[in-house]
Parts: sequence; C-alpha cells; structure tokens
Amino acid sequence: MSLGLFLEAARAEDTASEGIPTPPLSAWQAKEIRSRIETLHARQADLHRKIAAGEITGNEDLRKQWPQIQEQLVSLHAVIDSLNALSAESAERPALEAKLLGGLQQIGIYLDTAAHPEFAPRILYAEQIAEMERIENAIAGMKFDDRESAVPVKLLSPDPSFTLIYLPVPMVLQCQPGESVFLAATTGGAFPNGLSLIELRADEQGIARTYWVSIGDAVGDCDITVYSQASIETQSIRIKVVSLSLAVPEGLPQPQHLKGEIPRLKSKLTTAKGRASLLIE
Repeated sequence: MSLGLFLEAARAEDTASEGIPTPPLSAWQAKEIRSRIETLHARQADLHRKIAAGEITGNEDLRKQWPQIQEQLVSLHAVIDSLNALSAESAERPALEAKLLGGLQQIGIYLDTAAHPEFAPRILYAEQIAEMERIENAIAGMKFDDRESAVPVKLLSPDPSFTLIYLPVPMVLQCQPGESVFLAATTGGAFPNGLSLIELRADEQGIARTYWVSIGDAVGDCDITVYSQASIETQSIRIKVVSLSLAVPEGLPQPQHLKGEIPRLKSKLTTAKGRASLLIE
C-alpha cells in the first residue's frame, strides 16, 4: 500500500470515529487494502505453520547468546557477594560498584524487574523538608525565556541505566559553567542529600555530577527529570531497577545453579541532618 493510500485510510478511520462523514473509498482502493490484509494473514499463517513444524525456532539470536548471558549473571552474583563482605568505607567498593553497574548495562534487558523489599519509612528532618520546599518553589518559579542564547544540557552518563536496589547510579551533566540545574526523581529514591529532589551547580568546566539510588520505595522504572533555567528545557533520564534473576524467554533454559534465593545488596540509605550515607547492615 502506498503511503498516500495508507494515510487516506487512517484519516477516514479517524474522521469516522468523530462522526464526520467521509467520501467512500474507490473500488481499486478497497481492493488494494483487502489484498494487503489477505497477504498479511497468509504470511502469519505460514509463520505459525513453520514454528509448529520446527522449521523456525523462536529467539534464535538470543538462544546463541544465552550461555554467555548466563555466565555474565553468575559473575555479577559473585560481585554482589564481594560487595556485601566489604564495609561501607572500604576503598574497594567504588571499583566493584562500577563493575556491577557495567555488567548490568550489558544484560539488564534480560533481567526481571526488582521487587519491593522490606524497608523502614524515611524520617525527614526539618532542614530536609525546607530544602524540598525550596527546590519545588525554584522549579515552579522558572521563567523560560531567552531561547536564542540557550545552550541545552547534555547528559554524559548512560541513558537508560539498569541498576539494583541500593546500587547508586552516577549521573554526569554538561551545562554552562556555574549553571544551576534541578533533578527530580518521579518515583522516589534518593540523591546524595537523601531527597528525591536536588539542585546541582556546574563547575568551571560546565560539569555537574550526582547519583541516584533506589532504597526500596522506588522499584521498577524511574524517570529523573532535569530542569534547567539557562537551557530553557526539561529532559528525562530513565533508570530501570532490576533483580539479579533472568526473565527467561519462552523455550530458553535457566540453569539450576541460578535458581533459588536471589542475592541482594545489603546496604541501605539512611539520612542524618540532611546528609545521606551508604551503610552496611
């Protein structure tokens, strides 16, 4: 079907749903549409027949990669064990966390979404509540003007990112030197200030850095919204919190040694006087 014919058919469907009379399709147009539909149905039937007969195997490309994906998952389990054996202040933690994050980016799409663990509700201090209100008011008071001189904020860290509960996700933004930007986590979690909102100021090179961590009340997909006064824009950073278990596609085996209890990071985020720190239970 030509693009023009497709658009005409779509337009006819839209206007019909609105109760607006439309000119009927010509005989050749109707015949063309019917022919395309019949061809599509025939192809689908042929595909089902070949799958049923074993002539075509689903997920063939993924099937070839599956042993390597399973090996990567086993290695990430080992990194979790190593991290849980370290203290919160250990100098070895940053390198292991970076290794764990790097591995998740490679296989995160094949992993299950994380489930809510038990966690204690956070208690915000007066200083934190005041800071949240200040940032909320600053975002609400933004005036988006001077578009000609605006320079967009650029995200230098990966987007989207896969992470685990309690595993911090670093974020690096390139802005105008000295520019202030605001980040808001739409589903919770915490920035270094222990809040789901934070203000960042770019350094002399125009770089602003922070991290976000799921602490149990932000499981699944989390959008981090970036608000920029100087850049006259908002943008989103997508983070998916996963579990170290494979979401096995139909027909692909899961090794027995990966079944059972799923390892979790045992660290948790606690807040004190407006500052956040990662502690080991």
